[in-house]
Amino acid sequence: MSNSPEIVHEPDNNQFVIHTDFGEAVQMYEWEDGAMAIMHTEVPVELEGQGLGTALAKYTLEYIEEQGLKIKPYCLFMEEYIEAHAPQYKHLIADDFDPDAKINE
Repeated sequence: MSNSPEIVHEPDNNQFVIHTDFGEAVQMYEWEDGAMAIMHTEVPVELEGQGLGTALAKYTLEYIEEQGLKIKPYCLFMEEYIEAHAPQYKHLIADDFDPDAKINE
């Protein structure tokens, strides 16, 4: 059995998803001035603390880097993940990102 959950990018729904028996773990985004604005990360209560949010954050950041995009991490979880891994991901934050512009969820 793989240690990494299968993450599916659903661009039509603006989200990255992990399908589980307890529902979906989701990282939702919007497009803002050509950057991927991460709006919310949600994991089923039964699976909290098992690394699904972290897997989604890492996958999303790797996707952004591979695509040559920038990120606006309005989601508090994503913002904290980037801060914890600053040397690896800080360069992906859009220059015009204002964390106070929208409410962090």
